Parts: sequence; structure tokens; C-alpha cells
Amino acid sequence: MNFGVFCPRSQADASGFAPDAWSRLLRAEGQGYDSIWLGDIDGFPGETVFPVFAPAAHLAVQTEKVRIGVAVSLGADLHPLRLSEEIATLDVMTAGRIEWAAAWRTGKRDGAKSDVDEARAREQIAIAIHAWTHGRVGWEGGCYRFPEVSCIPSSVQAPPPTFVLSADPDVRSWGREPGCQWMGPPLESFSAERADREGTVLRHVYVGAHHHKAREEAQESLRAAGRKMGLEESEMALESFVDDRAWIGDARYCRERIAEWRE
Repeated sequence: MNFGVFCPRSQADASGFAPDAWSRLLRAEGQGYDSIWLGDIDGFPGETVFPVFAPAAHLAVQTEKVRIGVAVSLGADLHPLRLSEEIATLDVMTAGRIEWAAAWRTGKRDGAKSDVDEARAREQIAIAIHAWTHGRVGWEGGCYRFPEVSCIPSSVQAPPPTFVLSADPDVRSWGREPGCQWMGPPLESFSAERADREGTVLRHVYVGAHHHKAREEAQESLRAAGRKMGLEESEMALESFVDDRAWIGDARYCRERIAEWRE
């Protein structure tokens, strides 16, 4: 099991990140984490989309070994050729340390899904993977059409590891077709996935000096995150909610949770 640090963008600070986000991400390499991640969405599934490639490049030149991930919202209508070239550029800058997640902004609790949006997302991912794998791509699909062009620069990894970030099991299912791994959003119950399936689970972590005080301090932020995901207040009020969906408590408790997940 590998561990990383994920920092979504935030509207709480003018820079787009929480005040201590940069120092936390840069410390992660020396602390032995495997990866550091930037998200272009204000939480998940989120509505506000921020630029993410320039901040990732900033991290790339200040690190040496840690892998760098970017979560890109497919609701931002970024053209897949631009997407593939931005990520390929980062991959070259880092000598093959880039990973990315296609963030599906419509969760299973958000009502009816759009067939057009799903078709567009499928093509965005497929075009990007084809460009990285073959160096050239031409496309005749329902959403995108263009003649064969080169993907410049060529990525070091062919392709960079690709994840589908979604709470919707149907989205994860088709995401595996082009070889994507799954990534579960924060506060999702892990029981929804088999433990032996390769993928990534995001978890809110808060370590306090005292167990119960830590839970009191983190309660409001955790509930705000749950409301963004569309969770019901009654669901978040369950006694088992925090233990199942987040790691919040004193250092001993959090170490024990990590040990459980390793098992």
C-alpha cells in the first residue's frame, strides 16, 4: 500500500490553496510519501474549477523523487489534445513522475446523468491515452473530430498512470476499459469496492493532541465536505460515520487505522 497527500484547490485563500498547502506538499517527499496530488476542484464533486498545471510544474521543479498527481475535472471542457500535451509536458519535466485523475463531477447522488457528458468524458480519456501511447492521434467520434496530429512533447511514460475519480460504480466500470485505475472520493464508504482491486481511496485526515477534541475540532469541516458530496445529515450523524469515512483522532488512533488498511 502506498500513501500520498492530496490537496484540492480552495477559495479560502487568494492563491487558490489553503495557506499551509504548499509547505505540506513539499514536506511530503522528505517524510517518505509516495505521491503528492493537486486537485482543480474546490472539494469533490465541486463546482469551481481552477488551473492546475502551472502549480504542478511549480512542485515539479522543487521535488526530485515523489510522484506528482493532478486531478482534472472533465466538466471543464478542456480539449483532450490540450490535456494530453499539458500532462506530457509535466511528465517530461519530472522525468516520468506524473499521474493524473479524470475527475467525474457527477456523483451517484446527484440525480440523472447526461449521456452527452459521459460520451465526452470517455472520448477525452481515450484520446489522451492514445496520444501518449502512440505519439500521434486522429479522431472521428461523436464529440471530437480532428485529423491525425502529433502529441508534442512525447510523454516519458506511455501512458502516464490514469485514474477515474468518481463515486459512481458505472463510471468506474467503463473507466477500466481503457486501462484506468479507480479513485474513490473522500467520505465514500470503502465497502463499495473490493479490497483486492487496485486503486486509490481518498480520506480526510486530522490528527489532534487528544482524540475527542480532534473530532470536535474537525466536525464542522467534515460535515461541510459531506454536504458537498450530497450526503444526508442523518447519514453523517451516525456514530460510525467518522470511523468509516475519515481518519480523525489522536496520533495513536490514526496509526492504528493505517495499520488496519495495510492489513
